[in-house]
Amino acid sequence: MPTHSEGGAACSVAAAEIVVVDTSPVGDFVEAGAQRAFAGYLESRVRITVDVSRELEEAAGSLLGLRSFLREWPPNDAVDLPPGLKQKAADILGFVTDDPRASLQDLGEVTSVLLAEHPRKRSV
Repeated sequence: MPTHSEGGAACSVAAAEIVVVDTSPVGDFVEAGAQRAFAGYLESRVRITVDVSRELEEAAGSLLGLRSFLREWPPNDAVDLPPGLKQKAADILGFVTDDPRASLQDLGEVTSVLLAEHPRKRSV
């Protein structure tokens, strides 16, 4: 689907078959107390990577309400990237910084983008 800037219709979450979500928006909606509206809007279309799942579990210790939300959400299992995309993520993170510990802070974002770019190459 062409983007709005390419002269096509603007992309719509409501029209998407899948929606790949990163850690930050989940935390933001939980912090605002709007996690139920967030989950209801995305329904079963939502996908997260195993890296985002791990980041959310880690954040659940310090973000009130996240642990209970994660008992019911997401409605689908976290997606593990295939080996080729895992290597691409490692290459991207290695390019961003030489510090492996610092690069892990961006792992969920990078794997989410890679999954979103390649949704039809893999059953998500």
